[in-house]
Amino acid sequence: MSDRQERIPMQPGEYLFYAVNPDEIREKIRCSDFGFPEEWTAQEEQKEIRICVDKLLSDQGATCMVYEGTLSENGRKVIVKEFYPCSRRNVWAIGRSQDREQKLRIPRMTRVQNQEFAQRCRQFLRSYLWQKKFYSEAQFLEIVVEPQALAVYGDTCYIVSDYHNGVSMAEQAGKFRTLKEKIFLCQYLADVLSILEENGYLFLDLCEENFLMILQTKSRYQLRMFDMDSIIDLNDLDNLHQAEGNIFYHPEYASGEILSLEKSLLRNRFDDIKKDYLEESVAVYSLGVLFFKILLGHVPSGEERKGLEASGGEKTAEALADTFGIRPKMARKLTVLLGDMLSPQDERYQRGVPSCARVLERLNAFAEDMSYETYVSQRKIAEANSTFAAYNMLQKHPLFSYSDIILSGEKGHESRVIKAALCGSHMMRNGFLSALISIGQMLNTRLEVSLVSEDAEEFWNDYTSEERNAALKRAVVWEINGRLCSAKTYESLVARPLAYLHIRTDPMEKMPAGQLIAEGYRYFIFLDEKMNPREICKMFGLAQADCGVEGKNMQKVCAAYLQTEELDMQMQEETGTQEAGRENSEEILQWHPISVSCFSEVYSEKMYEEQVYKMGLMAHAYYRGWLRQQETLDMEQLEQEYRNNIYSRMSSERAALHGIYKMASIGVDRDRPGRFRAYFEKISDAQTVEKLGWLEHLSWTAHMLTTGNVPVPVGEFACYAYRGGNNWKDLSMPGRVRHPLLTASRPEKKLPDRDWQLLSRQEIEGLDPLDTASYRIYQWYRGQRPARRQMLEQTFEENSRDPKTGTERTAGKAEALLERLHASALACTEYMGDFWDEQAGHLVDDWKTAVDDMEKFLQEPDVRETAEEKALREFLQQLKEIMRPVTDSYQNRDYKQIDRDLVYSVLDLTMV
Repeated sequence: MSDRQERIPMQPGEYLFYAVNPDEIREKIRCSDFGFPEEWTAQEEQKEIRICVDKLLSDQGATCMVYEGTLSENGRKVIVKEFYPCSRRNVWAIGRSQDREQKLRIPRMTRVQNQEFAQRCRQFLRSYLWQKKFYSEAQFLEIVVEPQALAVYGDTCYIVSDYHNGVSMAEQAGKFRTLKEKIFLCQYLADVLSILEENGYLFLDLCEENFLMILQTKSRYQLRMFDMDSIIDLNDLDNLHQAEGNIFYHPEYASGEILSLEKSLLRNRFDDIKKDYLEESVAVYSLGVLFFKILLGHVPSGEERKGLEASGGEKTAEALADTFGIRPKMARKLTVLLGDMLSPQDERYQRGVPSCARVLERLNAFAEDMSYETYVSQRKIAEANSTFAAYNMLQKHPLFSYSDIILSGEKGHESRVIKAALCGSHMMRNGFLSALISIGQMLNTRLEVSLVSEDAEEFWNDYTSEERNAALKRAVVWEINGRLCSAKTYESLVARPLAYLHIRTDPMEKMPAGQLIAEGYRYFIFLDEKMNPREICKMFGLAQADCGVEGKNMQKVCAAYLQTEELDMQMQEETGTQEAGRENSEEILQWHPISVSCFSEVYSEKMYEEQVYKMGLMAHAYYRGWLRQQETLDMEQLEQEYRNNIYSRMSSERAALHGIYKMASIGVDRDRPGRFRAYFEKISDAQTVEKLGWLEHLSWTAHMLTTGNVPVPVGEFACYAYRGGNNWKDLSMPGRVRHPLLTASRPEKKLPDRDWQLLSRQEIEGLDPLDTASYRIYQWYRGQRPARRQMLEQTFEENSRDPKTGTERTAGKAEALLERLHASALACTEYMGDFWDEQAGHLVDDWKTAVDDMEKFLQEPDVRETAEEKALREFLQQLKEIMRPVTDSYQNRDYKQIDRDLVYSVLDLTMV
């Protein structure tokens, strides 16, 4: 934004600011006369803030100057935004004192009588309220820097935010050299903006200077927005009027519709056209300009923008190919995306980029084509972190330790109930409910979960919607405020209900704690920041009185609560607060703090120090086949692989943690002496192993159904297996799996340890659904043998007829490699679908080695970028596609055996 007047920055030095009450800010926004900032601080208890202003960060903002500073009290780095507006239409008599105080002086007439100045001031104050909202509300996943205070000094106001030792994206992005680094940054930007979109907000002033990069390691960082002046609430456009219609934007990044809106303000037509122009695709254009700058180092010129439209961006594609050394085809694909983003507003819809979320999908597809690491969205990270927080709690405070209700049954065979209450509406509720259902599966135990919050019914409907976990409804029983909604489950999916859910729409302040205690609830998870230990103690004090139960006679109760920085500071300031509040409850309450700060973190050393993480790491090693005695375990490689795969972490931690619950199911306490002998004595009984294997399948089923996956009948296997991008599972639904093993099981062994081709009809008819799935999948692979052999022979024959290219040396080497591929592929196919034999695994190894050798040959200098390379690469891809089911057929298809194997490995996974 160009200035008509020169703005004089504040000189480095220490200054005394005064904090402003946020409620005052809301009042000031509504007033036509803002008054002098000194009038805001008339209260005697106003808090002083001493800040050392270190240096100017930016003087380009339409409303403010931005500085880097340090809090004198604790040395914490902060960003200081000074309200110091500039205008393209007005010249304001704003001056700065030239003494040590460096105060801005703004004539009262300017503030009172100049409408544009008043608009800018309101916008600046609103930006602080937006920032507080986006930081404090969990659904925004901390995409903004943390606001510390709004303060006054001289005749103006300042927003003080936590700097986290970050650096401006404008400074840091220029240090990235590889295309992989730059694409990841583009993905991250699109992800952040899609979070705003999802919540109904539009960010207009999109440019590098408005993002902060918080460096965590050399290769890890977090993006944070720190300029909220240009935020538009798309759900409240009716209340955005001409009088408040400041449109803040960076002219180099602005789309045509934003420029039209700016003109409409001058012509008093803003209210007429605002809804036509203010929509999600506005940010797509600005993001396209930003992508161009990140990739090629400069904002696209008018000629370059026209070239993207008129000639398909041929020059841009050449520049990308030359800069990063990528194939022209991939350069063109990236150029097409840029061209689509920079197209006119109506064409962005036609070209498939109406929103930043769709842009992210296109970027992810490009990254996959480039074989880059899969980008994991901030929402997925947050969901995984909340699930980890839940697993950590369930490991430190196992559900079974808080069960005291015994159902009927013969002595030694009684059934019990575990009851847990999930109270509050923090976004972590998704992960905690999923964890409770998947981990809470135990033998002879009924799991009951109460969801308590005013929006509990709305949450449940969203949680089990078609887009999320719809199939879960078939596997649980639930009621809403005592009204039974589903009384039975699908026996084809689960052998018993995974959980009994009680949905209660009570406000937190009226939560029926006494009733829940009376009903046998001993496990409470408070996902509401208002419910701190003091409030929980009060509530349980009342609960005891309601129940008429003396604290000393009550069983232990687990109380988990959200731990925030604000709560920690409060506890430090009020020494003994927790202890004082627990006087009547300390005998029964066992506390577990849940860190709110870890919710949206990508990288946390504290997480990696937890036992449940280490257990998950060992489960990952188990699944990779590295826990066999003859294997050499490379822990550094294993952990690097594990940390980088968020999906493996969630699945492996579930498998490992549930081992503790399996042990408890058969009466073995992992924390007591003699546990090794006791466990192996118990599992020496074949029936016990079958029961624990069945229990593992139940827990896995719960995990799958609560993470968006859906069952698919095994009868449909031939319709989707290895078609399109599928493997033996149906992956056609984005972000989820249609899985043939999501089916009911019984704790009994029916598939024999011999060739399944010899099974009698009676044996086949006696199989339960899971064994039936195993058998039919095995049969499908065996039936594929003739077709795959024929496909291989036909493909090699067609290749032999193609004219050979390349030099004598390369042609001869290629011929030898092709012969190896032919021989190893046929050898694998010859035994495809035979009863699983570990000794036959060397056939697959031979095939994979031949493929690796061919790929190394294609990278040789005199082969790369030649017609020979292109032809051989296409042929190799054909072979790989044909061979996918062939190599997969060598895996063990007795899925119950896989569950039983995990039973024997429980001690390896849990004793870390």
